Amino acid sequence: MKISKEVKIGLIVTAGIALLWWGVNYLKGKDLFTRQKQVFAVYSQVEGLAASNPVMINGMKVGLIHSLTLRPEDGKIVVSLHVTNKVRVPKIQQPEIFSTDLLGSKEFD
Repeated sequence: MKISKEVKIGLIVTAGIALLWWGVNYLKGKDLFTRQKQVFAVYSQVEGLAASNPVMINGMKVGLIHSLTLRPEDGKIVVSLHVTNKVRVPKIQQPEIFSTDLLGSKEFD
């Protein structure tokens, strides 16, 4: 059975788009092959924290900040964290925001 040129080009283009999508997500820090759980923390002030900043535990990167949203009822900020399943996060613990360098980059610990 012979495959036409249009089908071959379609397969190559589809594979290229899928590879590009995976590469962009990988560069953003989103690994599609590791399981992660979503954890939420509420703060009154986040001091320059941004999405895709790392989440650290004892100096080891265990996840990323997914999003920051403002609660309209009280003005507090809800931080959504994606943490690997290998880490146990206590329900009561409030993560600390700290500066990592002289330029003002922030991390979670």
